[in-house]
Amino acid sequence: MTAGTIFHRSHTPLRKWFLAMYLTAQEKRGISALRLAEFIEVSYETAWLMLHKLRRAMADRDGQHMLAGLVQIDDSYFGGENRGQGLVGRGTTQTKVLVALSVTRIVRDERLIEVPVFGRMVVVPDFTQDTMNATVRRIVAQGTRITSDGWAGFARLHQQGFEHEVKPTADLPEGTEPFPLIHTFISNAKAWIQGTFHGLGYTYKQAYLDEYCCRFCRRRRQDALFDRLLDACLRATPVTAANTAS
Repeated sequence: MTAGTIFHRSHTPLRKWFLAMYLTAQEKRGISALRLAEFIEVSYETAWLMLHKLRRAMADRDGQHMLAGLVQIDDSYFGGENRGQGLVGRGTTQTKVLVALSVTRIVRDERLIEVPVFGRMVVVPDFTQDTMNATVRRIVAQGTRITSDGWAGFARLHQQGFEHEVKPTADLPEGTEPFPLIHTFISNAKAWIQGTFHGLGYTYKQAYLDEYCCRFCRRRRQDALFDRLLDACLRATPVTAANTAS
């Protein structure tokens, strides 16, 4: 097998790889390593590594494209409760994630509305301005119009080659949701992770967020997900058990 694919040096038969890709593509909520191991009759460890290789292929493919046009960004937290610490909001010790969602505007029922197009989620070490600026530059094309709340972590985006619009939540009437699309995107990701994988540790959270975003970006072409996943696998960086978290 060619060295430029995730199948490189794999001892698992290709027919099982193809079945794993098919099941991954067809299960809208994803498939756990335990279920995959039962379906294709391999060990849990083998199924776990296969799924991480597939997630790496998804991430590599999506990483080739930058969000552009109109983009909303927000910060979020993924993880369980912080028992005994009483920390909420930006003081939490949960996994920090920068979320970006590209949107387009269409006319529906004689109203101009925004609908989501593509999304990215990136695990970050902190929410400092330097980290936010660097992460946004990595996933959003220069010149893009970015909308965010009034948080100081996003304050210097206009100096990074973006058109930055701020919508301070404090100025809105009580009960008004300023960013319903990106907040729904985040909520669905948390429900997807909790429902299928029952929560995750920090080490592999980025891989699962990559899978969620890949599915989200192709939600209108579910029938083509297998073909695109196969193509991504043939182009992806080879993965071993030692570097699945990198």
